[in-house]
Amino acid sequence: MRKELTVQIAELRQVHKGLTEIAETKNETVLSGSLPFEASADGHSPVTGCFEIELIIPDEYPKILPQVREIGGKIDSNYNHVYQDGRLCLAVPIEERRIFREQPSLLGFVNKLVVPFFFGYNHWKAYGEHPF
Repeated sequence: MRKELTVQIAELRQVHKGLTEIAETKNETVLSGSLPFEASADGHSPVTGCFEIELIIPDEYPKILPQVREIGGKIDSNYNHVYQDGRLCLAVPIEERRIFREQPSLLGFVNKLVVPFFFGYNHWKAYGEHPF
């Protein structure tokens, strides 16, 4: 594993302590575990939750962004922001890249893309609409 990636994983795990499992394959590093959160958006009540995730970090990271799967079975099968292979649709690719550039690290990726995805999902479950 590259030193820069090791440093970013350590930074991410200091904040999101439930991401405890690390596995390396030939082409990627997979970080998995629980991701509890509390988040809110303008005019909306705070939403809390906890999801089991896999953060799949390709060897070409940060040129190619990580992919995320929710592996705990909490997301409804009729939720239309999950690809058929289980990857989460965090944003359209150009928007995902733009958001990542605001804080170009694994911690920024999780805080600015993954947590808002789960906030949006929980808000949708509770209120029947997306907060964004």
